[in-house]
Amino acid sequence: MFNHAHSSLRSVIERSFGVWKKKWAILWDMPSYSFAKQADIMMSTMDLHNFIRRYSSRNDIDFNECEQEGQDDRVASQGRQETCSDTAGGVEEMIALRDSISDQLYESRP
Repeated sequence: MFNHAHSSLRSVIERSFGVWKKKWAILWDMPSYSFAKQADIMMSTMDLHNFIRRYSSRNDIDFNECEQEGQDDRVASQGRQETCSDTAGGVEEMIALRDSISDQLYESRP
């Protein structure tokens, strides 16, 4: 049960990173930057992406295409869209997300 859920979630994450790298070209080649600078770039592109998705009326074509291709994997990521925000309460949200995943796995066991 856990392995299947983990595998499905991993597919969603890998696909998301692929689309993310397509959208933000700087993510393709950062070897000349320090690790700290690379982490800052990653977080900045995440923040920009989340801001655009939350406050823009435009559809995100790249992610919409990806979501249509991976409908089977959405079961593992249900309820996750709005759980991870960029607020100061990140630790509490991650604990709640972990507990939610655990509950969903327990409830869906064979």
